[in-house]
Amino acid sequence: MNFIERRLLMVGIFPNILYTIFLYFLIGAIANLFNVISFFYQISISLFIGAFTLIPIAIELKKSNLITRSMMEIAEIIKWIFLMYGFLTLAIYIMEIAIKPPIEIITILFLTIVPILAIYAYIKAYKIKIKSHDLKIANLDYEIKLIHISDLHFGSIRNKRLLKNIVAKINSTDADLVIISGDLADGTCQIDDNSFLPFKDSKLPIIFTPGNHDLYPGIENVISASKAANVNVLLNEVFNFKGLQIIGLPFSFEESTTYGKISEDNLNLNKFDFYQPTVLIYHIPAYWDYFSKLGVDLQLSGHTHGGQFYPMNWFIKLIFPFSKGIYENKGKYLSVTSGIGTLGPPMRWGTDAEMILLKLTS
Repeated sequence: MNFIERRLLMVGIFPNILYTIFLYFLIGAIANLFNVISFFYQISISLFIGAFTLIPIAIELKKSNLITRSMMEIAEIIKWIFLMYGFLTLAIYIMEIAIKPPIEIITILFLTIVPILAIYAYIKAYKIKIKSHDLKIANLDYEIKLIHISDLHFGSIRNKRLLKNIVAKINSTDADLVIISGDLADGTCQIDDNSFLPFKDSKLPIIFTPGNHDLYPGIENVISASKAANVNVLLNEVFNFKGLQIIGLPFSFEESTTYGKISEDNLNLNKFDFYQPTVLIYHIPAYWDYFSKLGVDLQLSGHTHGGQFYPMNWFIKLIFPFSKGIYENKGKYLSVTSGIGTLGPPMRWGTDAEMILLKLTS
């Protein structure tokens, strides 16, 4: 099964079947509140929205174009809106256990809360913030300013316009180096050598180590496109910068768990000198204790998106205890960014699209 067939199955057909079933029951539940729709319209609307969501996914995996990219973004926004309406509908049904609100109140709730949230979440998803932190690193020879970014999810919805915006932000800082801790690509469209070319305009060197999503469009394609854009790709390798040892450990699905495979075999410890000040790039915010004991001073991770929006913000903390922010333990640090891009709907609520500016001093 090739890339297109795998992705169509995993992100298209299976999820879309579940989504269509969800729509059917949600529309029925909303209809029951307002008593305004028939079974025919209920199933027709569900199937239409399901088809509208699936068609651009299938086309984008073969050949990306403006029409299907726009359709895909609209479909993902609609998906988020219906998800929010699902939570709102559930809340109203729970409310009716104690007191039945007038139909006028329910109408106002449906016409105001979710639309306002949708506008807010869409704007917030596209507004990149720069957040600064000062970190003390033992035995560091020079002050170094790193920009840590992650989870750009370059694909059908976010593409070259996003990269140009990121480069403009990078060039507006006084940083020394940019590090991307995975998921540069999304997997919703194919990647070629022209995909990441806006990075060529960066005034700072850029280092990138792949995450899980970078494997979906073919890791060879992502690496080739990165190199074509003058991005340094670290695959279990070292990049030395002003006395700072930067190690890139790529995500692997081999014998994987939720957090990927980590062992002394695939880390190749003999390559590295952990007596130097050391930064480790690993996409998943896990194994921090293990890496710290090896001598890693700063681990750079992403992956979680910080949950991206409520209520996922709460659920993600059950899976990843270190889900967003800067963590410190005995002079060792873990930086987990909520990322710049988005997974699925281009919406954020309770998180920021962010670049982390880390000032490292001795």
